Amino acid sequence: MLYKSQVYTSASGSVGGLTYARNRFGAYTRGRAVPVNPNSTRQQTARAFLAEFATAWASLTDAQRASWEAWAAIVTKTNKLGDQIFLTGFNWFVAINSQRAQAGITATLTVPSGTLSLSTLTPPTVLVIVAGSEAEVSFEDTDEWANDDLGFLNVQISDPQPKTRNYFNGPFYLRSSILGDSVTPPTSPATVTLPYGVLTNQRVFFRFVGQTGDGRPTAVVVASDVAG
Repeated sequence: MLYKSQVYTSASGSVGGLTYARNRFGAYTRGRAVPVNPNSTRQQTARAFLAEFATAWASLTDAQRASWEAWAAIVTKTNKLGDQIFLTGFNWFVAINSQRAQAGITATLTVPSGTLSLSTLTPPTVLVIVAGSEAEVSFEDTDEWANDDLGFLNVQISDPQPKTRNYFNGPFYLRSSILGDSVTPPTSPATVTLPYGVLTNQRVFFRFVGQTGDGRPTAVVVASDVAG
């Protein structure tokens, strides 16, 4: 049910038996559902990263932790309601290093970038190809991540959805990481294998987040395409 509250300017989360959320059409409420825990491989991997980098955070020096907190006090991100918010230094440390680990970069960043801003991601476009269950991801090879030896673009993909669906909030599955190169940037478009067979007229959503070698992530970009 869509609503316009006379009490809240914005709301997200659950209170009592109601969950407040927002999609492209505006704010809405729904009955609160008890989350299930399928303990999928994706969940296990995410929990393993959280545990690994929580331990790594504890092993940092006081000066290193202070540098992350100082970075977090300046750099903002956009939440689901479109508001600019501040994360903690711990949040940024875990998020940035988890993204790096997903891209296959094993070296942990112990201090944040000296640049006090996020990197910029030109919104990629996608073309779903039914034959072979593949998709072509077109990106801008002049973006910072593409011209950095430790830069990358993580590509996450949804399960096939009805073509009439225009909004999707997850879950997404990491399918590919496009790695940057300071000498020869990756070639666009890149071919990505889809997680499941896609039928004609099904829609697939893609979630992109890039990162520079010094650990500046981009904002998240979501795109979709219908298999023709």
